[in-house]
Amino acid sequence: MMKIFINTVLAMLLLLISAGMPNCTSEQETGGSLKQTIVVPHGYMDRLEQVHENRLIGFGPFRGYYFQPQDPKDLSRLVFVCFNEDGFYSSDMPVGARLYEGTAVRATLPRADFVIPVKNPTSAWTAQS
Repeated sequence: MMKIFINTVLAMLLLLISAGMPNCTSEQETGGSLKQTIVVPHGYMDRLEQVHENRLIGFGPFRGYYFQPQDPKDLSRLVFVCFNEDGFYSSDMPVGARLYEGTAVRATLPRADFVIPVKNPTSAWTAQS
């Protein structure tokens, strides 16, 4: 019973704290004079950069996606939110609507020993002529 009470109090505190946090607003022109307003949650960014294994890795920007690291010192897990920016993802949802949110986890793909075949653009061009 005490555990339920503590969880309820913590949830209420979290709600009050998040309600008081300022949000970033992005207004964009979308064809003609129509403006869309997207409320980006506080601390979210459209692009992240980090050094990983002595290489600079850039992530983003992607239309409508905004990211926030779960831990600012470790960018391997990102919380993200996606908006229907400019109606790009859905014609059924309002422009600027929040579509979904989730967690992205960085994964390093294993190296593979294969060669990607390259078509000869010159021979393709002459074959069409």
